[in-house]
Amino acid sequence: MEISKEIKAIAYDVKVVLAAASEAKKEAQTAMNRLNLCDTKTQKIDSLCEAMTDAEYEFDSLKDRLKDLQNELDILLEMVEYDSISKATQERG
Repeated sequence: MEISKEIKAIAYDVKVVLAAASEAKKEAQTAMNRLNLCDTKTQKIDSLCEAMTDAEYEFDSLKDRLKDLQNELDILLEMVEYDSISKATQERG
């Protein structure tokens, strides 16, 4: 496995997560702007509850994706450390 390819793949995944976070923010802002279209307090509350539910789902999804990326980085770091130890051992032997 080529480490630079793995790093590039993780970097791309981080960009994807950042784009998803930006999109979630835009959706939340749109939901806030829609409040002006509501005629009653009840409609506003319903609209806000719906927006909060959507945001909660998006944040959970982002958190899960970030955990996956953290796991990938941890595995990559272990591989690099193992490779370094292996090379040092071979040079001594």
